[in-house]
Amino acid sequence: MLKLVDLANRADFSLGSLRICPAQRLVEGPRGALNLEPIVMKVLLLLVDARGSVVTRNDLFSHAWGEVFVGDDSLNRAIGRLRKLTAEIAPGLFEIETIPRTGYRLIGTAAAGEPPRIAVFPFSNIGSDPDQDYFVQGMADEVVMALTRLRTLLVISSESSASLKDANLDEQQAAARVGVRYILNGSVRRSGTQVRIAAKLIDTGKGVQIWAQRFDYELKDVFELQDRIALEVATAIEPSVSEAEIRRAARRPIENLGCYDLYLRAAPLRATCKEAEVSLALQFLDRALALDPNFAPALAHAAGCHSQMYENGWGEDQEWHRRQALTLVDRALMTGAEDASVLAQVANALMDLEGNVARATALADRAIGMNPGLARAWFISGLAHLMTYEGDVAAAHLENAARLDPISPLNDVIRAHIGVARMLQGDHRAALDTIRATSHRTIRIHLTLAALYGYLNMPEESQQEMALFKCRSSLSAQETIAIGIPHEKGQALVLKGIELGSRSARLH
Repeated sequence: MLKLVDLANRADFSLGSLRICPAQRLVEGPRGALNLEPIVMKVLLLLVDARGSVVTRNDLFSHAWGEVFVGDDSLNRAIGRLRKLTAEIAPGLFEIETIPRTGYRLIGTAAAGEPPRIAVFPFSNIGSDPDQDYFVQGMADEVVMALTRLRTLLVISSESSASLKDANLDEQQAAARVGVRYILNGSVRRSGTQVRIAAKLIDTGKGVQIWAQRFDYELKDVFELQDRIALEVATAIEPSVSEAEIRRAARRPIENLGCYDLYLRAAPLRATCKEAEVSLALQFLDRALALDPNFAPALAHAAGCHSQMYENGWGEDQEWHRRQALTLVDRALMTGAEDASVLAQVANALMDLEGNVARATALADRAIGMNPGLARAWFISGLAHLMTYEGDVAAAHLENAARLDPISPLNDVIRAHIGVARMLQGDHRAALDTIRATSHRTIRIHLTLAALYGYLNMPEESQQEMALFKCRSSLSAQETIAIGIPHEKGQALVLKGIELGSRSARLH
């Protein structure tokens, strides 16, 4: 419950790079200091105290103005003044988000690194049997548990969501009440041995549905079915929320981005596997870590960017990128050892930096144990098995990753590596068709394609891939293979295919 703000008895405190002195109504930032009107300071304190939750307009009127009656214009002017605050003395520190017909909340580096908030509302039982309410409630509880494994989401407790079950609120009002941006609604219909689960994800900030899916199953084991559906819902929701958050961050001016938004801007750039984009991703991540040096996801992503620069021979000093990456790996593990996504990112970097497949496999397996629905962890495990020349296991793990993440840019990368696994299995035609169906092209993929064309007696295409490789890498094919493929059989397999392509080209 919010209390009437008493400026005289509030201690000074810091909000990111701001120093706030309520009694003096003074705000100091990197670009100067401002004296705020008393009412503007009170509104700021109410938003700060809410810690990212929504403060309704009624609460702002009651606890900032008290018994003094004012109209909407007074509140709008106070909010407008606060929105100008960071532009003047601390650009990019926070943003005040308007929740239509409800109120406002403070977001940005005031809560640096805080993931998006989601609530799973009670599922509705649309069958004719009220005795099935236990099954419906159990389904919602399992979905909440599955979502809590995702460190990329902050999940509101089931008890908080359940308290709104009988409230007469629309989705935006309900979201504001529990302080979330995303709401998952669902319904369950059980008839005999058949179960249908319908779910939809709402972005209440924009009032739009961003994901919906229906699941039809035959009921054999209640608990096994609940586990299975919860995992599928969770793994479908994460990329949908991430995509929505990335779009939200992309619409904001770069100078106003906070730690989490900078991290979001970097993620799709790194996924392109292109030098200019990866370099730009590093710039965003450096800025994010300047705001919050212990934000583990940004540390892990930055390590991955440096490892990409190292393994691809990009930049002027590859050894410097390697040292930077290893330092960031250590920092990420210190602060994010319980985050499955961080462990998967670190495992990927370590394979590129050290060729330490055993350690990378252990980290990926640990991530899978924490969150069996994490596609990236299965992907990294698949890569590790590619490195140890285990095509069958690699293909199985990579296919599982592709199933868990069917829509994000990572899927294209995963499918390209399924093609590499097919190559290890000896099916060169299937390997070639699989990789060519993707747009993922790194220098190692160019070499893999050159080898496949060589095995399939297509010398012209093999030489074209070698030309593309030489345009993108300062390393030789032998150096690249030595860095990226630690297993001798794997190295020999690729080099032999490249030699066959070269030899056939000379004969032609």
